[in-house]
Amino acid sequence: MSRTRIYIEPQLIQPQIRLAQRDTVHKLRDVLRLEKENQLYVFDGQGNEYLYRIDDFDRRQLLISQEKASRRQTKPGHELILAFTPLNEEKTAYLLQKAVELGADAFVPFSCERSLKNKVTADRSSRWRRIIIEACRQSERLWLPRMLPPAAFRDILGFDAGLRIVATIDGRPAQEILPQKPLDTIIAVGPTGDFSRSEYEQLRQCGFSFLKLSENMLRVETAAAFAVGVLNYLRL
Repeated sequence: MSRTRIYIEPQLIQPQIRLAQRDTVHKLRDVLRLEKENQLYVFDGQGNEYLYRIDDFDRRQLLISQEKASRRQTKPGHELILAFTPLNEEKTAYLLQKAVELGADAFVPFSCERSLKNKVTADRSSRWRRIIIEACRQSERLWLPRMLPPAAFRDILGFDAGLRIVATIDGRPAQEILPQKPLDTIIAVGPTGDFSRSEYEQLRQCGFSFLKLSENMLRVETAAAFAVGVLNYLRL
């Protein structure tokens, strides 16, 4: 059964919280039709979830009181980081949503030779954060994935991770790449049109392992989500 669950930043978690954000109030009151004394869950994106009760509400705000800690989860010992080239907004939203659901711990947008030449603006970053929060809420995750600053291709080449992987149709199966002991892992997925031959050579020289996801050519957003799902499943 689906639970009513909302995100509140950790520094705002208190025994009693007054919710005044218009979208949140509208969703809880008008869409979900919650009433006084109803319960809802609050997660802080830092491994904690709490059970709250609605004490009072009107058209502009809700007052909720904490009843108990519901769940706690220690921070994962190793991160799975998805490096992706931003697409149009619809495809990027799909990529982020599915990657969160499938277990990505962090994201880093980057540019390369064939990526779209559109900047990661403050508005886009805010939109992406909202998508990540909603996917985290929906998928019952307790830790909110991080969005790292935009990077250039050369930054990806030198990314500090125990295991560095690039998704390509000419790679090897995941079982042949992953070590027995889990490591911080970055998986890089190229743009529409793929990495250039020169970029593949640079990735190879910098020690990236080449991961084969399918015999078929996948869309960028499909490859990104699938890569996260495969790697996360095999490291469970």
